[in-house]
Amino acid sequence: MNLFDIIMVGSFSAATTLAVGTYQHIVTAKRMNALSADATSSQATPNFQYKLLLAVCSQTFVPLVFFYIPYMGVNHFAFFDMPSFSVDSYEAIF
Repeated sequence: MNLFDIIMVGSFSAATTLAVGTYQHIVTAKRMNALSADATSSQATPNFQYKLLLAVCSQTFVPLVFFYIPYMGVNHFAFFDMPSFSVDSYEAIF
């Protein structure tokens, strides 16, 4: 379980760092294009890059919210004597 935690934290840290860096480069390229007298790329290029970055970030956000956070909660709540809301805790009801 600790190995899974390390892998997931490292993975999402790397994804966040790369997303921030990509956003900064998109903004920098947009500024350079606006200052340039001879614009080599259109205004649609940074907008497309921003939309693509937003789509990739949402593809990372959805599994984080709906899979990894609940999975971590179920696994770690038992260590803090909190109810885990797992399937095993509902066996006594049926």
